[in-house]
Amino acid sequence: MLTIFNTKHLSWVDGGETSLNYYEMFADTTTDMPSDVYHFSTVTEKYKISQGSLVYVISTGDMYMMNSSGSWIKQ
Repeated sequence: MLTIFNTKHLSWVDGGETSLNYYEMFADTTTDMPSDVYHFSTVTEKYKISQGSLVYVISTGDMYMMNSSGSWIKQ
């Protein structure tokens, strides 16, 4: 399970169509982490996970941060 602990809108990107957001999240395992930067997008709304967003993995105690390429890097 993935839980969003904190989120902050940073700016509009892609011509104002996409909300770029910073997230702090908790995941039970690494397989619960968002799989891509548009993980929270819907049919009508687009959200992009920003560089520096964090995921805390409860089962291992590890923390991951998103880099500028959209990959999760273990800290």
